[in-house]
Amino acid sequence: MGIGATAPNRVVRAALTKIAVLRSDAFPPITRASLTETAMKTQQEYDYPRAFGFMDEKHIALRVQR
Repeated sequence: MGIGATAPNRVVRAALTKIAVLRSDAFPPITRASLTETAMKTQQEYDYPRAFGFMDEKHIALRVQR
């Protein structure tokens, strides 16, 4: 009682189609205007000037090179 080879293929194709459609919403292009807006929000919210955001090691592991 297995599944045919076409069923997973259809699932993968459907998922890739959805990813292609939603990618631009999830990852908008980085522009000067978007960086300026992010820097302004960061300064207003955290009183930290000239920053585009913060890296806090929660999502990206940072290591010091020695």
